[in-house]
Amino acid sequence: MLQIDMPMDLTFAGGVQPITFQPKPEFVSNHQFSSDQDNPINIGLRDLKDLMSKYQTCVLTSDTARVSSGGVQQFLNRLVKKKETTSDFERPGCEIEQEESAQMDEDVLLNLPDDALLHIFSFLSPKDLCKVSTVSKRWYHLANDELLWKHKLNDDVRSWHVIGHMTNPEMYRECESDWSSKEIYLRCSPDFNQMRQQEFLHFINLSSLFRSLLPRHAPKVAMFGPGLENETSSIFRNILWDKSGEFQRTALIPGEVAGMGSGIAFKLKNQLNFHLFTLYSSTKEDRVSWQALSPEQRLKKNKMLHHLGNVEEGQGELDQVQFELSHSLREVSRKMNAFVYVVNASSAVDSSELEWSRHELFAMVNEQWANPSVPVLVLTCTKDNATPRRACIDIVKYLQLGKLSRPWQAHDCVVEGLEGVGNGLDWLLRRSQQS
Repeated sequence: MLQIDMPMDLTFAGGVQPITFQPKPEFVSNHQFSSDQDNPINIGLRDLKDLMSKYQTCVLTSDTARVSSGGVQQFLNRLVKKKETTSDFERPGCEIEQEESAQMDEDVLLNLPDDALLHIFSFLSPKDLCKVSTVSKRWYHLANDELLWKHKLNDDVRSWHVIGHMTNPEMYRECESDWSSKEIYLRCSPDFNQMRQQEFLHFINLSSLFRSLLPRHAPKVAMFGPGLENETSSIFRNILWDKSGEFQRTALIPGEVAGMGSGIAFKLKNQLNFHLFTLYSSTKEDRVSWQALSPEQRLKKNKMLHHLGNVEEGQGELDQVQFELSHSLREVSRKMNAFVYVVNASSAVDSSELEWSRHELFAMVNEQWANPSVPVLVLTCTKDNATPRRACIDIVKYLQLGKLSRPWQAHDCVVEGLEGVGNGLDWLLRRSQQS
């Protein structure tokens, strides 16, 4: 029997109410608890224990319940109180001089003109800008300057390695959002999103634990794209023969429809299972012979697509050409729970090739045969870390991912070592479970 001491609702007075949890015999018999620390059940129980320890920091009085928080602030208050009770005669002379000198430096900094402070703030990180905005009202307005954050957003977005359907700065600009540049930055920045995720890590792990106990089929994932047919084509082979333990092969899966090759069942290091199917534009011999063709010619020879011809006269050349998924692959698209689109993000790749390749992506995820809630992961790959790459935001623009009416995420990754691939698939699989 497991007994957990949990405090009562803080809106009521009272002591600690014990809660007893008696697991059912069939639950214990049907679930094997592994001693491995990476087991989701062990992770969930550890997170539950941490949450209980946080609840036990509540200080319950006879009349009301008060949470003991803000330990740093209480420590600073004690220091201030101690400083006020200590007279200048009780302190050494050198300490008084140091405080006076620090006070003078602080006065000089606070009295600088706005232009000087804005120039200084331009060298601070966004995290530090948020900190200095709490110094005073004047600094708050200066640290939230629209032009300052606009420059920060335009400069830093090119170094972001992850951009999604809810964290795409271009989306807020195109819809003329009322959000300030600071609000857009804090909403879209991968670093700030990771910080917010860490704050709720216990709840995320617990929800993942409970979700894993529910009977669910492993999601079916289709991997396709031009990145599987050029210098980054070894990404699937590296996943298949991964020795780091992040990807574990578990079984061979038969093809979904007649004429489709077999898939492979994998398990991620975080215990998420999925079935991976790879789709190619044609045979290997054909793909090799197409290397000298232009991107448009290769796209028209793609056996997964059906060329509808040029329509919508008066628009750009790319918008005039229309493609549709072949009839044999529409049934495949209907059965998929997630899509992985692989592109070569090397700087050597011509931008026109990336722009033409979006037709393949949009044809595959067309809402006529693909559920609009099915997510798409775009892996922007380079062969190795030494290969110069295009910014992730540039790939988003070339592929026009903002026009997709489904959840999507573009994720930088490296084929050699599979850096970033596991994190991208983790998001994809968790998102597919919500659809």
